[in-house]
Amino acid sequence: MSYLQDLQKYFYRLIKHEVLLLIIGFLLLQIIMYFNNYSYYRTEQEFINNLSKSIIDSNNSFNQYNKIIKKTNKNSLVPNKFILSVILVENRERPIIWQKSEEILAKSSFILTKKIPDMSFGVGQIKLSTAKSVLTKEKKINSQTDISILNKLLSEEENIKMMSNYFKQIMNEQKFSYFDREKGLKILCIYHGYEINSLSCPGFYEKLVWNIYTILNEKELDF
Repeated sequence: MSYLQDLQKYFYRLIKHEVLLLIIGFLLLQIIMYFNNYSYYRTEQEFINNLSKSIIDSNNSFNQYNKIIKKTNKNSLVPNKFILSVILVENRERPIIWQKSEEILAKSSFILTKKIPDMSFGVGQIKLSTAKSVLTKEKKINSQTDISILNKLLSEEENIKMMSNYFKQIMNEQKFSYFDREKGLKILCIYHGYEINSLSCPGFYEKLVWNIYTILNEKELDF
């Protein structure tokens, strides 16, 4: 029994260290690419404009996401294209290997410790704690285990549904009766983990999402 426990601990440390190194390496690459790209542009807005066009032009998943968003985002003041904009930014330069590493780390942690780290998962990059909060407010948390919530977040359709419901909850809690730029940026601040009146928000992330949303509004998409 002691041997099996030692072996279990060894594999857990091995998995944890390898995934941690992968995450650190990827983050460093993102930082280097960010500053390398940003140095070409004179202003933040110019950089955001060029990056927005690049993200949209290089994406071929519009139809795939559009169908799910139309199905899950019914009776909402939050526009479908706004949700699509968040998805495009959250998945920018996140290759399959990066997404799979998140899933492997979470499931390995659950197998070895019966706990799942409070990471962001899926196309909307929703944290496990956020998903629990959304389900609690919907009064659907009682029948949900951490692993069942994780599986929801790893499903594209369930993840986008969770995003839509979270945005609806924010709109209701903030008593927003309509959607515009100011309210959209405040929703993004909360979604990104900031207090609604934080001096750090809106920042680059929020401005990039809104810029993409503005461009998508000029495009004829099947919404």
